[in-house]
Amino acid sequence: MSTLKQRTAATKTYESLGGDKKTKTIGEILRECNYSIKTSENPAMITKSEGYKTELEKLLKENKIDKNSRLKRMAEILYDKDKRSSIAANGEISKMLGDYAPVKQEIDDLRDKREELVKPE
Repeated sequence: MSTLKQRTAATKTYESLGGDKKTKTIGEILRECNYSIKTSENPAMITKSEGYKTELEKLLKENKIDKNSRLKRMAEILYDKDKRSSIAANGEISKMLGDYAPVKQEIDDLRDKREELVKPE
């Protein structure tokens, strides 16, 4: 269950997303919602609370900004007739689902293999 302050903070956070206005920090948003200065200096106390997260997720889902809504939209584009859009949507879906394997790099020390590379005569 979220408090009134948490709901207000989540709403103001949502409103500040992608707006043309000057973006605000979470601390500024919390001060606007009547949180204390101490709390606004450490906004993680609020942003990691269950009530704030629930309210923000609800707002994102209602406005189709959550992950599932974006995946559904990408799936619609994937099956579109435009091939470029389909390829781009496929890549985005793979990134969102974490299908890209992390890059594995191995670096050999050539000093150990130097004798194999150059055979002195």
